[in-house]
Amino acid sequence: MYDIHSHLLPGVDDGSQSVEESVGVLELMADVGVKALVLTPHVTATNLTRDADAQVEWRTQAFGPLAQAHGSLSPQLHLGFEIMLDQPLRRELLKDSRIALVGSRYILVEFPYEVIPDFVGNVLTQMVDAGVVPIVAHPERYHRATVDDIMNWRMRGAKTQIDATEMTRATKRGRVCRSLLKRRAADLVAADNHGSSRTVVNAVDYLADHGAEELGICLAEINPKAVIDDGPMIDPPPVVLKAGIKEWWGVFRGR
Repeated sequence: MYDIHSHLLPGVDDGSQSVEESVGVLELMADVGVKALVLTPHVTATNLTRDADAQVEWRTQAFGPLAQAHGSLSPQLHLGFEIMLDQPLRRELLKDSRIALVGSRYILVEFPYEVIPDFVGNVLTQMVDAGVVPIVAHPERYHRATVDDIMNWRMRGAKTQIDATEMTRATKRGRVCRSLLKRRAADLVAADNHGSSRTVVNAVDYLADHGAEELGICLAEINPKAVIDDGPMIDPPPVVLKAGIKEWWGVFRGR
């Protein structure tokens, strides 16, 4: 398994606050079979526009102690950013491979939760036209976006990354995740680990329990590895997921 979204770079955002904490989480990930992980600290488009060199430098400095403590153990560590698009990125900045995931064509982005779906679509189109592939992190969080809106983002050339733990829950966000799975509109899963026990195996085990092993392989192995290798993703296979008792109870309670 591979994970392209994490906050385990110590002391730089709301994720892990120490090298020791990060190393402990990395050991857990290795135990469940995560082979490679991308460290994606939060950064805003405004700050990247103001001084991209400074943002890259603090990331490099924070990575040094973790890299030394972790050594060559599994999972293999890579660098990226999770970019909050509080404003669109300039075309020349989109060409800067340092802001991408592992220097690839793929850029991990998020938006304010109350963002207007049409604005998202226009920004993603600009990114695709500039020659990069935006990956929209946790699209299930955007309150104003319907599943149809998210599918429209994909038709514009973006990819979507749903949360590996959220998709298993009997909540509104969980149901959005599963709707995206059923409509073949989720391209990857990631743990978005901030220093906890969350791993992509949560999603893989859930899908295996629902007879969707092939989809789990696509979302947690093939497509995230394609990001790390800067190769093409594949389309997710069709799947039928039946709602369990916990999900129906969540619907009954209006969650």
